[in-house]
Amino acid sequence: MIKEIYIVLVVGMIVITGIGTAFSLSEINLKQQIEKTILKSNSGVTDRFYENYSGGKNIWYALKFESNKEIMLENISVRIRGEIIDRRKGGYELLLTNFEEFKQVRHRFTAVWTRDDLYVHIDFGPFNYTYDYFPDIPEETEIRHFLDGWDWKFSPGTWYLIFLAGSLKNCSFQLWINTTEAIEFSATRGDGCLLYTREDFEGTFNMGTANATIMINCRKTVHINNTLVGWFNAFFSPFSLPIGWSKLSYTSPSGKTTTMRTIYLKLFMFPSIYRWINRTIYKSTLISNEPGEWKFKVNAVAGSPRSPYLKVALLVGDVILPQ
Repeated sequence: MIKEIYIVLVVGMIVITGIGTAFSLSEINLKQQIEKTILKSNSGVTDRFYENYSGGKNIWYALKFESNKEIMLENISVRIRGEIIDRRKGGYELLLTNFEEFKQVRHRFTAVWTRDDLYVHIDFGPFNYTYDYFPDIPEETEIRHFLDGWDWKFSPGTWYLIFLAGSLKNCSFQLWINTTEAIEFSATRGDGCLLYTREDFEGTFNMGTANATIMINCRKTVHINNTLVGWFNAFFSPFSLPIGWSKLSYTSPSGKTTTMRTIYLKLFMFPSIYRWINRTIYKSTLISNEPGEWKFKVNAVAGSPRSPYLKVALLVGDVILPQ
C-alpha cells in the first residue's frame, strides 16, 4: 500500500509541475573516489604465462601481449570469483581487444532484489525529494565464471586482455596462456573500479520498484586519468516480459556523444522482440585512451509484470595499461 501511495504522489507531482520545464543539474566529480594501487607483474618473453591475482576489492587487471607476426594462443583459461560487497549488486567485464576490434567481450551483472524494493529520487527546480527502501538481504552472493579457449588467432600487433570487477570483494582472477612460440607479455593491476546501478544516477526524476523503472534525465559523471575501460547498458533478464524503451548516451571529454536506443517488447506466447537503433554490444563496451570528464546519461520508461526490473549498469575502471 505504501508503495502505491508513493507512486501516485510522485506521478501526480510530475504531471502538475510539467516535465518539459527547463532545468540544470550540477555534475558529480568522482575523481576522488577512484584510488588505484598499481603493481607490475610477470613481464617478459615466454611461451607460457600464468597469473594469480587474488584477495582484492574492485580490482582491475591488464595484460599486454604483442608480436610482429600472427599470434596463436593454443590455450587460454580464465577463472574468476568474487563476493558481492553490499549483497545487492556486483559484476565484471572481461575483454580481449587491440582498440580496433574485439576478440572476446564477456559481461556478468548480478542484481539481487526483493519485491518490496522502492526508491524515489526527484530534483526538479526547488522541489527535491528522496525516499529509499531496500530490505536487508542476509545471504552472501558469489559470482563465478570460467572461460576456456583453444587455437585463438590474433593479427600482428599489440593486444590487451583486461578484467574489471565492480562491487566485488575477495576477488580472485587466474589466467593461464600457452602459445606456439615465445611472445612478450607485460601486466599491470590495481583497484578502484566503480559499479553504478539505476538508483545511483541523479536527475530530474528517478523511480524504481521490483517491476518498473522510470528515469528522466538521469546522469553520472566520472573523471578518468588514464584509460577508460568499462560497460554501460540497460537490459532485462531472459525470463521477464518487458515492455518499454531506454535511451543511453555517453559523452567523451572532447565532446563526442554515443547514443544507444532500445525498445523492449516480449509477449507471453511470442519470442522476445528487442529493437536496437544504432546499437551494438560494442557500443556498450567502453574503452578509450582519452582522459578527463566522461558523462553518462539515462532516459528510460520500462517495466515487466514478471520481475525483475530493467537493469541499468555502469561499470568503470581507470586502468593504467602496460607499457
